[in-house]
Amino acid sequence: MSRPRRIFQVGLFGLAAAVGYTVLVWRPVIMTALGVEPPAGWWFVDTYALLAASDVAVLGLDPYVPNPLDLLGVPHWYSDWWFLIGHLGLTRFDVYWLGAGVVGLFLASAILVLCPRNGSEALVAWLALCSPPVILGVNRANADLLIFSIMALLGLALASPRRWVWWQGPWLVALAAGLKFYPIVVGLILVLVARPRREVWASLAVMTLLVLAVAMSVSDAIVRALPLLMSPEGFFSFGSSALFTLAGLSPPAAKWAAWMAGALVALGWLRRTPVPPAALPGHEKMAFGLGALIVVGCFFAGVSYSYRLVFLLLMLPLLWTWSRAAGVHSGAGPARLVLGLTLPLVWIDGLACATINLGWAQLMGIPMHTVELAAGWLTHTVSWVWVGGTCGLLLALYRPAIASLLGGSPPNVEVPPCV
Repeated sequence: MSRPRRIFQVGLFGLAAAVGYTVLVWRPVIMTALGVEPPAGWWFVDTYALLAASDVAVLGLDPYVPNPLDLLGVPHWYSDWWFLIGHLGLTRFDVYWLGAGVVGLFLASAILVLCPRNGSEALVAWLALCSPPVILGVNRANADLLIFSIMALLGLALASPRRWVWWQGPWLVALAAGLKFYPIVVGLILVLVARPRREVWASLAVMTLLVLAVAMSVSDAIVRALPLLMSPEGFFSFGSSALFTLAGLSPPAAKWAAWMAGALVALGWLRRTPVPPAALPGHEKMAFGLGALIVVGCFFAGVSYSYRLVFLLLMLPLLWTWSRAAGVHSGAGPARLVLGLTLPLVWIDGLACATINLGWAQLMGIPMHTVELAAGWLTHTVSWVWVGGTCGLLLALYRPAIASLLGGSPPNVEVPPCV
């Protein structure tokens, strides 16, 4: 496909995404119907919370307690790196332009990552990008959107054949981990980098030192922030233990059950790991690995809000490519399964909310609790199957990469540009 036509396709998709979000801004009743209710009628409340925490820190007060300057009174539960924005002169009165900037950067990054190649891919990408969990993150201008943009940049850097470019990878991992803790898991992506073994080992060593330095820098914040994190319940929750909680287990028992089930999934894939196609594009592998590591890592770490699923957007390009692969053991089957369950995963809760908010459940005589319970069982069951398939695809990528790192020949670098 010619470069001008490719640019035109991506631009057309970007226009469609812009139109979708413009409609949401003009007609917020659509968000309300899908269960995405702006808290107190405000947009960008998560960006506001970060700015308010920074304002409190500048005043010399404790940001790790309920914040009187915040709209919702929430404490700060990230690292103290965020307080730098106060020293830059930014306050909570800058929320709208800063929140819009975070959202704009995310949308631009997502459009460039997705790069749909045909009509069916464009439809799936648009429905995923405009899905309720992503809308929830956009409405709140959550910091996950900024982390997504860093991951998109990291994927491009690690797929680059230029040494000085991909060497920025360890620094970007450290930056993301310092901002929001959980991106520490993406350090494992360096194993998949198609570089000579000596360079990969060196990058892993550098990243380890950087992460240790970051951990020391934010250790006090971690100790103070992690106990403040609250696990969501009901609609728009995502995590391995949620299904077992629905089954009646206590939270500690549900976590143990989830980890045991996860171990069984890993054991099953170890016994029957797919062999990935040799021609998977390098930049798609990097993006997929980053998205999958974050989503799977957060899934087993605990229950979080489903806007964490914004990172599955990074996975879609490789899923499209992989699902077309030939061969019984190529992993095309798991790729098609994960791809086929992606839209149900991100839309079940929103459609269930619409059933309630638009009065359809009441017309059918179905109690709201029944709809919520059914959606919970369906969403968390789908999430387990989706994550299970993703684990198989991850293992398929990691087995040859680890073998190469320990003594085999490194794979060829293949970095076709998006546009």
